[in-house]
Amino acid sequence: MITADQTQKTQEFLAAADREFAAGNPLAATERLWDAVVCALSAVAQHNGWPHSNRDELYAVAERLNELDDDEDEPLLSGFSAIHYQPDKVRYGFFVPADECADDARMMVNWVIGIVKELDARNDHLRAKSAR
Repeated sequence: MITADQTQKTQEFLAAADREFAAGNPLAATERLWDAVVCALSAVAQHNGWPHSNRDELYAVAERLNELDDDEDEPLLSGFSAIHYQPDKVRYGFFVPADECADDARMMVNWVIGIVKELDARNDHLRAKSAR
């Protein structure tokens, strides 16, 4: 499960992104949004013993979570790709408005945390049931 410390760190990255957008630093802001996504996915991967040291491995984590979710319409994988490339868009002059970029990151981070909490609850239920 994602620990409270990991969840807190993820939220700190999101808050840092808001501060950077407010200060007029879109590159730093989009980098902090990507950090939030990496933090959330890495926490899941670490808990499950999945590799997570590069973009491809993090994408594989997102794919696994997408497969575990009951709602196939969640845009987890497209959100992952959109957030990953936001810093480059800023660097090369193709900036997306701050609200849209931050919304994508928040959606993805909150979705990852939500699905992990749901899976943890299922596992707790199964452990309790098997202990009876």
